[in-house]
Amino acid sequence: MGHTMWQRGDSDGAITNFQQAVTLDDSEDYAHWGWGALLYERDDYQGALPHLERAAALVPNNAGYQTWLGACYMAVERYQEARTALERALALDPQREDARNLLDDLTSMGY
Repeated sequence: MGHTMWQRGDSDGAITNFQQAVTLDDSEDYAHWGWGALLYERDDYQGALPHLERAAALVPNNAGYQTWLGACYMAVERYQEARTALERALALDPQREDARNLLDDLTSMGY
C-alpha cells in the first residue's frame, strides 16, 4: 500500500503505511526500502539511512538496495561505506549504470 500511495503522490500516507508494515514485520525489506527511498527523495538522508541499511541487510544480494545505500552514504559523507556498497552493487550486477556513475563520482572526489 505504501508504494501505491507514493506512486500516486501521497508521500505522507506512504510513510504511514511503510511505518505500519515495518511495525508488523521488521523483516519486510521492500517496506524498509520504500520508506528509505522516499525519505532520501525528500533529502532526509539521516532518516533514510537506517531503512536503506535494513533493506540491504535483509537482502544483501540485491544490487538495487546496495546502490541506494551507497547513494545515501554519499549524501551523509560516509564515503568509504558508500564505496563498499557501490562496489558490492557492481559485483552483483556489473550492468548497473547508476552504481557505476556514483562510484565514478566518488573516485573523482578522491574517495
